Amino acid sequence: MKCLGCGFNTKSVSGLKNPVCDSCYTNSSPELRLVYKWVTDGMTTAKRQLYKRYGITIEDYARMMEQQQGKCYICKEQKAYDLYVDHNHTTNKVRKLLCNSCNSALGSADDSVIRLMKMIDYLKENE
Repeated sequence: MKCLGCGFNTKSVSGLKNPVCDSCYTNSSPELRLVYKWVTDGMTTAKRQLYKRYGITIEDYARMMEQQQGKCYICKEQKAYDLYVDHNHTTNKVRKLLCNSCNSALGSADDSVIRLMKMIDYLKENE
């Protein structure tokens, strides 16, 4: 197996397959280590399909996770184990990583800016 960090072959001292060599793991951010842990522990079938479906590799996800510092892009809460790849439902273009709450809110509003603005107005009127 090739190291996701440097691209060289890597072996685990314990005999398990590791996604990165010791050097890359040691020098990686905490967010990136979470992604490596997912690879080592085995990602869920749903997440694998999502990557495959939208052309997102584990490296792409790791970069997004690192850029967002393990936080939801919208609410900025630390949700490193609960971030989903958000995408445009019309174009399938990947946008950012969102927590389940923020991703569900967008989905419930059908990604409609007008509907979301009306929801904000409603909340303000009924504070």
